[in-house]
Amino acid sequence: MYGQATTATRALYRRVLAAALAAALAVPGAPALAESEDRTGLVEEIVVTASKRESNLQDLPLSINAFGSDRLEDSGVQNIEAVQYLAAGIKIGDYLGQSIVTMRGIGVQQLAAGAATGSAVHVDGVYRSSRYDTSRPYFDMERIEVLRGPQGTLYGRNATGGTINVITRAPTEEFEIGGRATVGNYNLVQTEGHLSGPIADSVLGRFAFKTTNRDGFTKNLFNGKRWNDADQMSFRGKLEYRASDRLTLLLTADRSTDDSVQVAHLERFAPDRPTVIELTYPGAYLPTALAATRRVVNHDAPTSQTVDTEGVSVRVDLDLGIATLTSLTAWRHVDYNGKFDIDYTNANAAFFRDWPVDNETLSQEFNLVSASGGAVDWVIGAFYFVEDIYTIIDLRGGRGIDYVLGAPRIDTDAWAVFADGTYRINDSLDLTVGARYSSEDKELEEFLSIPLFRIMNTDELAERYSSFTPKIALTWHVRDNVSLYATIARGFKSGGFNSFLMQGSGFDPEEVTNYEIGMKSILADGRLSLNWSLFSMDYEDLQVFQVVMLPGVVGTSTNIVTNAGQSDIDGIELEILAEPVDGLTIDLNASYLDATYGELWLPTIYADSTVNVEGNHLVGAPQWAYNVGVARSFPVGAWGTGAVRVEYSWQDQVYFRPHNEERISMDDYGLVNLRVTFRDAAGRWTYTLFGANLTDELIVAYQNLTTGDNFPIQNAFTPPRTYGLSIGANF
Repeated sequence: MYGQATTATRALYRRVLAAALAAALAVPGAPALAESEDRTGLVEEIVVTASKRESNLQDLPLSINAFGSDRLEDSGVQNIEAVQYLAAGIKIGDYLGQSIVTMRGIGVQQLAAGAATGSAVHVDGVYRSSRYDTSRPYFDMERIEVLRGPQGTLYGRNATGGTINVITRAPTEEFEIGGRATVGNYNLVQTEGHLSGPIADSVLGRFAFKTTNRDGFTKNLFNGKRWNDADQMSFRGKLEYRASDRLTLLLTADRSTDDSVQVAHLERFAPDRPTVIELTYPGAYLPTALAATRRVVNHDAPTSQTVDTEGVSVRVDLDLGIATLTSLTAWRHVDYNGKFDIDYTNANAAFFRDWPVDNETLSQEFNLVSASGGAVDWVIGAFYFVEDIYTIIDLRGGRGIDYVLGAPRIDTDAWAVFADGTYRINDSLDLTVGARYSSEDKELEEFLSIPLFRIMNTDELAERYSSFTPKIALTWHVRDNVSLYATIARGFKSGGFNSFLMQGSGFDPEEVTNYEIGMKSILADGRLSLNWSLFSMDYEDLQVFQVVMLPGVVGTSTNIVTNAGQSDIDGIELEILAEPVDGLTIDLNASYLDATYGELWLPTIYADSTVNVEGNHLVGAPQWAYNVGVARSFPVGAWGTGAVRVEYSWQDQVYFRPHNEERISMDDYGLVNLRVTFRDAAGRWTYTLFGANLTDELIVAYQNLTTGDNFPIQNAFTPPRTYGLSIGANF
């Protein structure tokens, strides 16, 4: 079966490649954008900083999507989960305040503190290692860049699937003030605002904030409360000091507080096999026992959650003439605490009385970036990263037995050096070569305490990982605004530990090698942009998240990560942006992903046998996915401009375990969003009616197979149908 799928995939590659090349080369040529004074199309030059310098997106030899502030506002982007509806093929879920990001089939299912992600997130150049930190609200954004495939040279560790770069707005030279108020169903009240401009000679400032309050989507039958609500406040301040024409300093500080309560919905894996709690506690009621098709729970335990994040960064840019030296120093702190029911019923059986996670990071990066315009553009850099994590779980178990599990110290000490350069061989051909060497030390101290039985176990682990991740790319500028590229790049994801499990050893890093060809083009007098990429990735030493039985304890199991096997990931990515007539825009982002496991034997659900999952889809990897948007703008007399935007996102079935069980998957689904906007003629006031998930689909964002005798399934859902009115003003 796998061989047939691979043959079909290769045939599909050939058809898509031939069609795309024919379309690009057959369209009559257009003058370069910078030289086209009469161009009427919508496709403008998009400047990104994905290569550590300002570059035209169309010039970069990699698969990259970029979405500016207008597009983000038009699509109503509020958080990282929305990125999957901009860039197809990416799966992003939220589980109890943690974002789970998977790109090209590479991510992480492990939820323990310190678990390394396979797809990185950077905000204003600062790496955010905590998934509690990456799930914070988005506001006052300049753009989002999505880099697909391993980014081992410029971004290093834990960017094997790719990286998402979020760039927020900078202070402005002119004074500006603006804000937005939004109301909607579930009693939504949201406010946003910003103030920017000069403060003193050579000093600019910007302040922005966002608050969100909303009733919960989920009703708790035990006490009538509504959970999966929103109670959030975030702010960010920036000070820019222009010391001279050559020296600029930018200080950024941010803080976010979130008291929302996120809960999971439990269902039986086998509908006819009750959970242990249902069997042990008479009267225990699991409202979603057979299928989690309702947004209700029945939790009796005290429930609360808080996520506080804060950070400070200092960026210094010094123009040396032939190059610019940049220093980026950042400190971040994440403080999480959760108290919630883990038997998921009204039985007083098991709950987390206390689950604090304290995460503190310090990073330092130096980049020396050559001045543009020469025969060679180059970047030389060094990176240092320190992370300290403290976490402990105070668990009240069945029959009143207390367990205390702690990882009071998870330390990471990492450094890297890298270089990347592009040589213009001639007017048509560019050669890019880069490499990075990374070294990382990790240490873990953990313990398990069961006071009733006077049990105390401790463990200490330490590992060192290193990797060399090179890259080479060739770009052929076929003609104005049409280029082809070929890239080979390698990525590295750190090893780690299964904390809380007294395992006695860690798991090794995993590596990915990406072979990719693609095309970037702007056609039809700037009315059409067509970009595509074809790639094949060798994924080695996979860190597989699986359920295993604990030896010597009948009916007891746990979730662990082990290195096992390899995977082949092949795919196609396509991006089209068109303006066939003035005022009408159409955008399409599509992905085909053939991401399958090689030979890999894993325990079955009840661990009485093993099964070879070879040929099964990787976790979080939809085979087909696409996002399409149609927007129409039109004048409204002399009062202003109206606009209607309709978006449809479709995603193939996604599995949450290598075994590809239907019960632990999300079926294919389509999502419909609508926004109707009016802007006054002066451009100061904006009124928007919006609706999201208009067909009210029940979409599983993340599933987790829990441990125990009968393996119940935890479900986290995306929001139901929402709608409302937003009024914004800018002066």
